[in-house]
Amino acid sequence: MRIGQGILESDQMLWNDASTKAIVQHLLLGLNFKVEFGNSMIKMSNIGVKIGNTGEIRQDFRTKDKL
Repeated sequence: MRIGQGILESDQMLWNDASTKAIVQHLLLGLNFKVEFGNSMIKMSNIGVKIGNTGEIRQDFRTKDKL
C-alpha cells in the first residue's frame, strides 16, 4: 500500500485517506491484526440484517442517506 499497490482498492483508499491512515499504519505492524479482524467479524455478525425494502443502499458510507 505504501507504493500504491494495495490488493483491494478499498484498502488503498483507506491508506490514502488522512482520517484512516493512522489506523492502517497501526494494523500494518501485524501484531494485533488477527485479533482486531476477529473482533470486527464478531461485531459484524451481530448486525441485524434487513430484508426486503426495510434496508437502504448508501451512496455515502459515512452518513445515512436522506430519504
